[in-house]
Amino acid sequence: MRLSKIGKVVKEARQCVLCNTRERQTRYNREWARRRLALLMDANFGKNDLHVTLTYRGTPPDYEQARKDVRNYLRAVKRMREKAGLPEMKYIYVLEEEGGDGEKRRIHVHLMMSGDVSREALEEKWGRGYANCDRLQPEEGNGLMELARYFTKLEQEKHRRAWSASKNLRKPRTTVSRTRYI
Repeated sequence: MRLSKIGKVVKEARQCVLCNTRERQTRYNREWARRRLALLMDANFGKNDLHVTLTYRGTPPDYEQARKDVRNYLRAVKRMREKAGLPEMKYIYVLEEEGGDGEKRRIHVHLMMSGDVSREALEEKWGRGYANCDRLQPEEGNGLMELARYFTKLEQEKHRRAWSASKNLRKPRTTVSRTRYI
């Protein structure tokens, strides 16, 4: 009898612990993506690099067309850098879609990229609306964590990437601390 009572209590406790696991897992995944993005940003970008915001004039396109527009913009910037003899460009971008369901739908892009290029030239390359380019200002000790939070502030639809990056980014160096409890 004791075993069945204990088993019942353990089973009920297990159910209580497991309630809302989907929401917890979603929160955990989102926070882990932010940390990973912040580590990637800190490992690859610094004071001389740029944060660019690209918006659309008039009626914004759908998500897929906006992705194509960003890729075309990045190709044009890469060509501009190659002509100037600059090193290969590194970038991370986030496509944000806000509104819908009766609200005015807005789509815009946050882009972090290698510097050494004139901000005016980058703003002129985007011909679909407004572009704003700023130098990065990493915080002491916190690095680019706030910018990573800003990049990932909105939840993405299921099976849609939160952010995209160039393939030539350095992987962040992580260390594992193993301690032994006695």
